[in-house]
Amino acid sequence: NCAGWCRGTPDGEEYRRRMAQAMLILEGKSAELTTELKEKMERAAEELRFEQAAALRDRLRAVESLANKQRVISTAFADTDAIGFCRGAKSCFSVLHFVNGDLAGKDVEMMDEPLEDDSEALSDLLMQYYGSHRGSWPKSVILPCEIDDREAMEELLSELSGRRIYIEVPQRGDKHKLVRSAMLNASEEVLRRTTASQRSLKTLEWLQKALGIENYPNRIEAFDISNLGDTGI
Repeated sequence: NCAGWCRGTPDGEEYRRRMAQAMLILEGKSAELTTELKEKMERAAEELRFEQAAALRDRLRAVESLANKQRVISTAFADTDAIGFCRGAKSCFSVLHFVNGDLAGKDVEMMDEPLEDDSEALSDLLMQYYGSHRGSWPKSVILPCEIDDREAMEELLSELSGRRIYIEVPQRGDKHKLVRSAMLNASEEVLRRTTASQRSLKTLEWLQKALGIENYPNRIEAFDISNLGDTGI
């Protein structure tokens, strides 16, 4: 239910208390909050403030439900690297590091567009990145597309790290969402680190290649034929 903060009731002190409780959840300290809510609920019940006790009970159930979801997420995404790759005026290789379900950091590398296709380029970038890796190793690496040497790459990373590392290409679910986040991060880095003229030039290069012409197109014309039917076709 809405607490009606915009009306000024409850007061500012209660608002700050609720925000502090929300911070406990975001920091993964739900156990502290559930203990606090249980004590308040039991005290309200002893003092026959049953309506307040019921409200606290509902909040307690909501926090416990959220804590259970956090535990599932932290288990599923414990020590996971999500990989993103984007081509543009410049290309970007992005690695998002998730520890216990939380985004703990990221690495970004900008480069000229690779000549290889995405699968081969991604394989080479993984080799370069983890070959000189100095941080903590993930338990799993999730990719946006399949690579031809996935098994060999798993063996190499496992050998370098001294523990088993799995490479996955999720097609749906929460892990797929993490990969999409990494892909979005890579595309945003390309936009942030390149100028409009660089992006326009790259678009012209793509058009030149797609149309099979010797030079960049200087003029593009489009015609609306929706009202012509089959006339002139």
